[in-house]
Amino acid sequence: MKPMTTFPPIRRRFFAMMKAYTAFLWAGGGLSLILTVLMTRRGSLIPALIYLTAVAFFTTSTLMYGELREELKHLRFTSYWRFFSTYSPPLGGYAILHVLVGLVFVIADILKGDYAVLAILLILKGIFEHVLMGLVENLKTASLLYDEVLNGQVDRLSLKDPFK
Repeated sequence: MKPMTTFPPIRRRFFAMMKAYTAFLWAGGGLSLILTVLMTRRGSLIPALIYLTAVAFFTTSTLMYGELREELKHLRFTSYWRFFSTYSPPLGGYAILHVLVGLVFVIADILKGDYAVLAILLILKGIFEHVLMGLVENLKTASLLYDEVLNGQVDRLSLKDPFK
């Protein structure tokens, strides 16, 4: 008799978050492009170049995460844990860095101005990545357990005490 287990809420929640994150990245790229044009028309070239860099950053992130989402849609749930163990760059690995750079732009906005939108976008990107990192860890664990249950290898699993 095959065990009947499902983990659709975890997978659905992850894909909904990835879709929202991709939409946020597109919006961030579009907003940065608008601000690039406005800063250029105003004659502020340094902020315009920084926002132009943000356009490239958000657009490449959008393409990378969109490709990741499409690749995950075609994978079986039981192989998610292998995929995320070898996936590079680590999903959510730069969350703290985005928040710290966002705080640097908050300070730059206080001192010089014109960087508040970029600071908010970077901090939100860091928060999104941190949430995605937690969802990936949950998905990896559920995928591994599901794979082991289906293969009848539950007795080989061992829990490690993190306090030892």
